[in-house]
Amino acid sequence: MRKIRILNIVPDIYTEGIAVSVKDRQALAAALKEETGGLVELESRIVEGGSESIECFYDSALAAPYILKLVQQGEKDGFDAIVLDCFLDPALSECRELVRIPVMGACQSSCSLAARMAGRFSVIGILDNADRCIRENIRCYCFERQLASIPVIHMPVVELHNSEEALVDKAAAAANQAVRQDGARAVIFGCTCMSTAVDGVKRKLQEHGIDIPVIEPFRAALYDALSCALMGVSQSKYAYWPVEEKTRKVDWELT
Repeated sequence: MRKIRILNIVPDIYTEGIAVSVKDRQALAAALKEETGGLVELESRIVEGGSESIECFYDSALAAPYILKLVQQGEKDGFDAIVLDCFLDPALSECRELVRIPVMGACQSSCSLAARMAGRFSVIGILDNADRCIRENIRCYCFERQLASIPVIHMPVVELHNSEEALVDKAAAAANQAVRQDGARAVIFGCTCMSTAVDGVKRKLQEHGIDIPVIEPFRAALYDALSCALMGVSQSKYAYWPVEEKTRKVDWELT
């Protein structure tokens, strides 16, 4: 088996608010390298501009040029696949048009996994203003009929790790509600920065007799990317047509 190199693009500018998530990715990269004997490498790169967090489509738009630059450079640097480390899948279609290596989005991958494993799922949202964005993406991905609900924990991205205990408690309560009241058969975290809460939420649900998949979206996208790289599959260029040369006027440029 040849070495597989996956590039993780963090679309938030670096602040202490995402420090825990960055460390989680570093720990995961080290574990993957050790467990596969160096055959799988995960590298994270952080955008140079945009917002401290992506919680709406405006934030996504601000980050898009910087994401595209990293995606293009990643292909030039020989990566086999790319993951966008944000549940709103910022610039996902644009990235797929720009490069030929597979680009995976956390929302699309996790919804696909939940639909396959459970049929009906809920997304644990972080803020009310992200609700419309999540629903629009899910509708575009054709999973609207499988979506049971989007219960919200009211914690901004940059505050998620102020109290790990509070994050786990709120996410577990939202998941419990999704199952008991909304008919969900799996739950997805609606932010990739919630990744460290998976084990705690699973444990609390099991204490209440609830045994369902708790899906962490970054890892769903990562293993989708790895699968595509191993299979030699990427986005269709009859769906995501290559970007054509034409006159464009912007105050930034791809190199």
